[in-house]
Amino acid sequence: MRTMRCANRDYRGRSLRDISDKPSTARQARAEAWVRMPADCAQRVLDGTIDKGDVREAARIAGMMAIKRCWELLPHCHPLTLQHSAIDFELHDDALRIEALVATIGPTGVEMEALTGASVAALTVYDMLKPHAGMDLSIDGVRLLEKTGGKSDHRRSLKSARPAHIITVSSRIASGGKPDAAADWLAGALDEAGFAPLQRQVIKPDATNVREAVRAAVDDHAALIITVGGTGLAPDDCSAETVAAMLDKDVPGIMESARQFGQQRTPLALIARGVAGTIGRSLVITLPGSLAGTRESWAAIRTGVVHAVGVLHRPG
Repeated sequence: MRTMRCANRDYRGRSLRDISDKPSTARQARAEAWVRMPADCAQRVLDGTIDKGDVREAARIAGMMAIKRCWELLPHCHPLTLQHSAIDFELHDDALRIEALVATIGPTGVEMEALTGASVAALTVYDMLKPHAGMDLSIDGVRLLEKTGGKSDHRRSLKSARPAHIITVSSRIASGGKPDAAADWLAGALDEAGFAPLQRQVIKPDATNVREAVRAAVDDHAALIITVGGTGLAPDDCSAETVAAMLDKDVPGIMESARQFGQQRTPLALIARGVAGTIGRSLVITLPGSLAGTRESWAAIRTGVVHAVGVLHRPG
């Protein structure tokens, strides 16, 4: 017996997209759908004389249920905590316009929730009117009207390139005993965010080394200086206190955001002592030395860092 092979060879390995490193932001979406109907049917909707009951109220309830259960219907949607949802109607002479509004604070958008709510509300209207209109019903114009939040609402890259320095603070990496994985990843992330040219160096964890490396980067007019490593509780961890003593202005919210984001993923984030602030027109940030810690911290602070660098280098 011959075995049939699926054309989509990698279907077994597909799963929900990992959004665990995406920061939660306020997000909103609006969608609409139109149900076309004969004029006499529209009048019956207005008069409330449809045999199956109140069309708009039934469609509202169905649409709201669909919004909340969208993740059960569409395989690549995630369960979300919704802050607000609504279904509204506009009755025309020969059509009913349905609009769905959904809002959340989360790591992914709510476009599909809004589209699903509008679609299911339209199907409910169709089901309730078909005994009266038969084949003279149609659903069309299902579309997304607006989405806000996430990448579309937050500038994540510089408008013009700015120089950056990465300073790795680690004895093992300096001696060649360990790859510089965190800084390697960060270099790619900074390039994606529009920072260029990018300079890197590795130093041993000593307060004098850290001070001299940061001061040299400031003198080189680096817009962004990031140390990687030396923010923990080990005896030679000295990046945080050394940089803190050099800052002209503290920007505590940067690392507060990183620690909060990290603690949602590992309880060990609470011992990170990273600091952030400015020296002249350079923004200086001390990140943890682990790859996971650097990646999660950058996910939390990228938007704010890009904005801060833009403010520091705003003309005039």
